Amino acid sequence: MIADPRVLDDTFVPPDPLYRENETEQLLRRFTTAHPRESDVLISGPSGVGKTLLARTEVNHLKTQTSVTRVFVDSLGKTTGGVLRAVLEALPHGPDSVAQTLPANDICRELREAITGKTIVVLDEGDDLPETNAVGELLAMAT
Repeated sequence: MIADPRVLDDTFVPPDPLYRENETEQLLRRFTTAHPRESDVLISGPSGVGKTLLARTEVNHLKTQTSVTRVFVDSLGKTTGGVLRAVLEALPHGPDSVAQTLPANDICRELREAITGKTIVVLDEGDDLPETNAVGELLAMAT
């Protein structure tokens, strides 16, 4: 039985996950490191174990303590360009919409211009990401 219908809303973030203190500590440590390459994180596991909840909770927690920009993208079924467009559109200084015909190189240029400070990008549902170059393109911007 579902006692709280908010759990069906993708934007709802419940209180801190129980029994995830170790994972929480590890994520916060990685998110606050000064070296961009050391802050990359991959959360994996079976469906329904709380990967998205953990990422959302900790990134939102970090937002209340720092001026980090956070971007959440559902990347399931998206191409490289689709992921990059979604990240660009979600940035506070990015456009509201990006033309589907805009080449990935131009999207990357616009992404670099739109990122104005420390930014955390969460690519949720990344099952298809190995077939794209989206992660590589985003990592190239971190250097």
